[in-house]
Amino acid sequence: MTEIVEATQGLSAQILAQAERYQDNHPHKSLAFALADIAAEVATPANSGLSALLKDRPMAVDHIAPIIFATAQYADTQACVSRDFGAMTSEEWKKYLLELFHANNPDIMKALRERNVQSFILRRYFPAKMFARIVFGDDPIKVLDVGCSLNFGLQAVSVDQGGEMFPGLNVQDIPQEAYSGRVNVSSGLGVDLHEPDIDWITSCIWPDHEREKDLIRQAYERLNGQNPNITFRKISALELGKYPELKGQFDLIIASGMLYQLTPEEEKIFLQQIGQVAKPKAWFLATDYPRGVSYKQPFSYTTWAQQVIDTKFSEQLEFINADDPFTTVVKPGKDFVAIKDRK
Repeated sequence: MTEIVEATQGLSAQILAQAERYQDNHPHKSLAFALADIAAEVATPANSGLSALLKDRPMAVDHIAPIIFATAQYADTQACVSRDFGAMTSEEWKKYLLELFHANNPDIMKALRERNVQSFILRRYFPAKMFARIVFGDDPIKVLDVGCSLNFGLQAVSVDQGGEMFPGLNVQDIPQEAYSGRVNVSSGLGVDLHEPDIDWITSCIWPDHEREKDLIRQAYERLNGQNPNITFRKISALELGKYPELKGQFDLIIASGMLYQLTPEEEKIFLQQIGQVAKPKAWFLATDYPRGVSYKQPFSYTTWAQQVIDTKFSEQLEFINADDPFTTVVKPGKDFVAIKDRK
């Protein structure tokens, strides 16, 4: 029997405030209103399920709806069912959630407790391809992809010749010589907290961006296993230094869309770990949300680079900016030329 845990009125009010911040057409809005209703009710299976989830996995209020939405889409994918979650009303969501928490499906609850929303966008790896060509040229390099998700971003970097592996890019402001030619990835390692799961990744894409699901699956089929020197290991980004075989091994370490998930203290630990696995004059390249910008708001991705000299990080150099969340319009950052000149 599900343990009855009373939800606080404070939680309901927080979720309601979050629901009202979403734009009217946002797919999470109706779900958030349903969650606010559930959190306000006492002694119901759904209320207990939500309370138990947040007890096992404390999270920010604005993470609750995205995690549940992605898990719902994932459950449908696993069951070979197709429904339009983006069109569901708050009443329909409430009915769905009542059934979900009443059933207490262990696979669904495991996903809710352990998974993170992942937005794998292959185009976010295009800056890494450019950077590697500019800085390393044809030299063989060892690359570490931290938070690699499906672990085929490095495959694209490795086999791309002139941008063809990154469909939908607008690079008219980038000189062609900056991205022409392949990157000689002699050894690549992708690490993540979870095994690559394409069904989960596509479930994290909201209904108004269905095309991205198709692009991910097409790229996965095209790229998976292209470079056999690129492998995967299930490792925490905060524990890289625990593996002696990784210490001082990598010429280039990249992190695409993962830093924003870390607390300031975790980011400090992460950078310490990067310092341990980097070669004496390696480079760290991060593509992420600009500092101080909420992921709920319109934003441009920023790619910045830092050289790691004997475990110490140089100043941040802004390499590339992307004008939208799906990284379709790519422009030089303010330090693009400086990076080109300091190979």
